[in-house]
Amino acid sequence: MPEKYATSAKSALMVVMLANREVPNVELKDTYKISLLPKDRDVLNRDKLLETLKEAGGTSTGSPTGASTGA
Repeated sequence: MPEKYATSAKSALMVVMLANREVPNVELKDTYKISLLPKDRDVLNRDKLLETLKEAGGTSTGSPTGASTGA
């Protein structure tokens, strides 16, 4: 049975894939009006669709797994 992802998780994943870069949670919330809850983010991390980075100033929703973020 396919995994059911929350709407916010699918939306956040789409933003990160289209941006093809790390997107801080603050940007997800302020710019895109997406509030990604830890439980929903953890499902994406568990399924290796997303890598979450923890920084001193907060959490950053990383790039999609396997995407290049460097120049």
